[in-house]
Amino acid sequence: MSLLKDQPQRMAREKRGIGELARTEKWLSVGSWTASPNGLQLSFRLPTFGFDGLLVYPPLFPKVPAYVRPTVNGDWSQHQYGNGVLCLERGPDNWDPSVTGA
Repeated sequence: MSLLKDQPQRMAREKRGIGELARTEKWLSVGSWTASPNGLQLSFRLPTFGFDGLLVYPPLFPKVPAYVRPTVNGDWSQHQYGNGVLCLERGPDNWDPSVTGA
């Protein structure tokens, strides 16, 4: 399954929303979008904190939530799983497909 092929309108909205957020907010700097075996991912930086991360859209998105993880090993928060994925406000237990990466 390819998000760009199977969900082109949704992914176009995701890209626009995140791009607009990065243009209006100084705390976010976005990098490049790439495809990986884990899905479609966006590299980003939180300059204020010096954190570099990935926003990952799994192949089954939007039926399952996107997730955020650091690009280098380390702790950003006490709210991280063992694999480094951040515990966000929205996850598998309360996911709604209308939630966006922005």
